[in-house]
Amino acid sequence: MSNIINTVFYTFSTIAQTLAGAIALLGAFVLYRLQSLSSDIERDSHTVELNHTVERDKIRELRIQKKYQEIVELSKSTLRAPSPQEMPHPDLKTSTDRLRRNLDLKDALLKTSTVVFCHFWCQCDTLRP
Repeated sequence: MSNIINTVFYTFSTIAQTLAGAIALLGAFVLYRLQSLSSDIERDSHTVELNHTVERDKIRELRIQKKYQEIVELSKSTLRAPSPQEMPHPDLKTSTDRLRRNLDLKDALLKTSTVVFCHFWCQCDTLRP
């Protein structure tokens, strides 16, 4: 009887440790993806800044403040109604679309990874989506 109880306890503790290890591995993958998305977003915002001919200084300020969604909105408005003097750079649409897509991916990743980050959100009050 004692052997059966010990076997059950060891089995359940092993299952819990395996699950914790799997969640930690998933967390490592998610953090790696977040880091790569952040660097892609920074690179894309810099590309938008370089390709923007009209509002380059304003985009530079927004990029320094890390207001990437506002950069997308400003670029989209420029693409919709270009000024008569200057046509937008041909790569502006491509880099703006890539920036918007990476921002959407990062938001989705943060919203769907609550299992990985629940410890930080609940106890450390950081990384809140």
